[in-house]
Amino acid sequence: MIDSGTLSAPSRLESVTLGLDELDLLVNVLGIDELPVVLNATARFDSVAARDAAFDTARVSLAERGLLEAGAVHPDVAEWLQVLARPYWEVALRWYVPSDGRSAGSAPAEEISRLCLAHGPTGSVLALRGPDSYVLQRAEHPPGS
Repeated sequence: MIDSGTLSAPSRLESVTLGLDELDLLVNVLGIDELPVVLNATARFDSVAARDAAFDTARVSLAERGLLEAGAVHPDVAEWLQVLARPYWEVALRWYVPSDGRSAGSAPAEEISRLCLAHGPTGSVLALRGPDSYVLQRAEHPPGS
């Protein structure tokens, strides 16, 4: 087998769970313009001060978990986000789940779970979004399995 160097080394992380502000910070640090629409990873702040405060908290949390060190994003997480940002192809899924909260006389409220499977130059990535977090992981399986 010839290794042309186009595929990355095996991931050191199995998966990573990120809060909304943590993902927003990492996207900002990496200079990523946008992620797939299905993930609904848009700016959530009305002011720069509010964003900066959220980023400060996210920076501490990510550093404690070894996902952001001296301003550098963990290589696996950076690679996964780059694949999501510029995939060769992607599959998007939205799953509408009725929630228990509803106002009197109104239709049932729904929560949306979101999934994106993206494939890029270094492999495939699965991103899941729940109400308050994202889960990212490599979406590959060993050959022959």
